[in-house]
Amino acid sequence: LIWDAEGPVAVAGVMGGENTEVLGGTSRILFESAHFAPASIRSTARRLGLSSESSYRFERGVDPSGTMYATDRAVALLSGFADFKVASGSFDIGGDGEYRRPIPFRPARATRVIGRDYSDRECTDVFSRLGFPVNDTGEGPWEVTVPAHRFDIEREIDLIEEIARLNGYDTIPTTYPESGAPDFSRDDLFAAEVERASEFLRTEGFSQAINFSFVSGREWEKHGSLLGFDSSDAMRLSNPISEEATMMRPHLLMGLLHNVETSIRRFVDDVRMFEVGKAFGKSFLEGHFEEPRLAFVLYGRRMPGNWSMGADPVDFYDAKGVTESILRLLGCESIHFIPSLSRPFLEPGKSSEIGKSGDVIGWVGAVRRELLSALEIPGPAYYAEIRIQEAMSSLRAVQYRAIQKFPPVFRDIACIFPLGVPVGDVLAMIRALSPEIREVEVFDVFTGEKIGTGRKSVAFRVRIQAEDRTLTDAEVHSIHTKIVNLLENRFGGSIRTS
Repeated sequence: LIWDAEGPVAVAGVMGGENTEVLGGTSRILFESAHFAPASIRSTARRLGLSSESSYRFERGVDPSGTMYATDRAVALLSGFADFKVASGSFDIGGDGEYRRPIPFRPARATRVIGRDYSDRECTDVFSRLGFPVNDTGEGPWEVTVPAHRFDIEREIDLIEEIARLNGYDTIPTTYPESGAPDFSRDDLFAAEVERASEFLRTEGFSQAINFSFVSGREWEKHGSLLGFDSSDAMRLSNPISEEATMMRPHLLMGLLHNVETSIRRFVDDVRMFEVGKAFGKSFLEGHFEEPRLAFVLYGRRMPGNWSMGADPVDFYDAKGVTESILRLLGCESIHFIPSLSRPFLEPGKSSEIGKSGDVIGWVGAVRRELLSALEIPGPAYYAEIRIQEAMSSLRAVQYRAIQKFPPVFRDIACIFPLGVPVGDVLAMIRALSPEIREVEVFDVFTGEKIGTGRKSVAFRVRIQAEDRTLTDAEVHSIHTKIVNLLENRFGGSIRTS
């Protein structure tokens, strides 16, 4: 408030009082020219709900050094255009302060902030045009003196903005910010191999999905028994952005199943999708884990049918074959498939865990029917997930070998086993018998009354070959005998002779 001897006469910088209003009969006028703090005027006007030309001007700031000039100018104008007599001179209260402010300035920082080289001459030219005196002592930053009417300039960064503005924003070269995404160099063997596996899936007709790592804890709890989800192991967010993003995903299955669900609603009959992303959870040793994984889902037909052939649905062996191809591309050797009972989201008897050197590096199989029904997916779907780092733990650069000069020898062996013998274990044991056993594959499986209940016949084709010589009949026979002994003694098999 502004007061006289009797009481308040005005709200400073906002509105004059009624008792001091200038009317037609007013004969004595007191001129007051003042400078008020802009923030104070702004808050007062908002609090009182008053907006005037005075508050509009003062809350944006006026030149504090011009108060006496403004008073003298107003008096001069009235004296020249009206019957007006100056009764007394002027006096100044609190007007002896220094309003011109020196601000340190470094041309090198202007170059760094704006992204364009500015010479000392360009900088001094800008300040000269603005009326800002410059003191360059040659040591340390310049001192740029800012006039009182430029109250918007308080720091060095404000001077830098003036440099950019007066030289023209169009003279600043276009530069792009560095990406915040991880820089996966092509020289990075790990990233290159993952990209190679992704490219393989794309060429096989898969579409790549990119799903959120944040998932709905409510949905996972709803299907907890089917997903093998333990709420105590979940990594929950302390400040989730929504109810649909309250925790980090323990694996990639649900995101891909939702992709399948969306595709079906859009009348897509055959779905092949994959994702490379991270799974999260709690770890006994480290407190939590964050693990890169590659996962894919198959749904629908193996390939579209036409008039000349039918359309067979995808099955477990399609998913297993894709999984083996991916692992082969990742340089993962000596893997074996173990019937899975520990993945509740996969069908028992139609799923396997993938083992390597005693560790589980992934799983593949048919998705549980109950889970598909809950998501309204009408039909079988097959899913695989690979723990990339574990699969590539022994990854080496590609090594080249000379083409084999010596001929291979092939031996076909048919053996009857108990029905529960895992063929994957048999293949792994045969390969480990001798370095000359280059390849073993199953080319026939037969069950029926001829071989008895609870038994199966499996036929193997073995390629035997040495790198440095042609194998003799005796050497081939010795390897063949080792294989037969293994099948009979280790797995309880009997060799079929006809």
